[in-house]
Amino acid sequence: MHTQSEKRFVVWVIAAFLTGCVIGGLFRIRRAATNNRDFVRQFDNNIDGNRDAESFFEKGVVVRAQQDRNFDGKWDYFEWYEQGIIAKAESDDDFDGKIDGWLTYKSGNLDSSKHDLDGNGEPDVIQKYVNGVIRLSLCRPNGATNNVRIEFYKGGVIEKEYRDADGDGLIETLVIYDRFGSEARREKVMPALAPTAIKVD
Repeated sequence: MHTQSEKRFVVWVIAAFLTGCVIGGLFRIRRAATNNRDFVRQFDNNIDGNRDAESFFEKGVVVRAQQDRNFDGKWDYFEWYEQGIIAKAESDDDFDGKIDGWLTYKSGNLDSSKHDLDGNGEPDVIQKYVNGVIRLSLCRPNGATNNVRIEFYKGGVIEKEYRDADGDGLIETLVIYDRFGSEARREKVMPALAPTAIKVD
C-alpha cells in the first residue's frame, strides 16, 4: 500500500510533467509563429536609448540588415541575405552619406570588396578574399592602369607588393615584406612589366 505522502509525490510529478508539456508546447507554437512571420529586430549597441542596428525578417528568415556604426543617427552599413546567408553589403566608410564600399560574399564568407577612396562613385581599390581572409588588393584609381599597386597577402598579412611608382603604367618595383607586414627589402623589376603581366589568380 502506498502512503499518503507517496501518493501526493506521484500526483506532484505527474502535474509537473503535464505543466512542462503545456509550457513546451506554447514555446513551440510561439517559435513556429515567429518563424513564419515578417518582423524587424532593433538593437541599441551603445545603450544610448536610440536604435543603431536593425535586422529585417520575412517568414522568419533574415533578408537584410542595416547599421549606424558611428551612432550619428544615419544608417551607414547595409547587408542583404539570400536564404538567411549574407550575400552582399554596402558601406559608407567616411560617413558622408554616400556609399563608397561594396562587398560580396560567398557561402557567408567575404569574397571580394571594392572601395571608392576619392568619393567620385568609382572604385579605386579592389580586394579579393579566400575563406574570408584577404589574399589580393589592387589599387587602380578610377580604373586607371597607372599608379598601380598590386598587393599579395598570406594569412591576412601583406607578403609582397608590385608598384608603378612613377605613374608610367609599368611595374618597376617589387617590395617584399616580413611575416609581420614590415618592409624587408625592395627589388627592381627588370624589365618593367605591364600590370596585366602580374599573375593575380
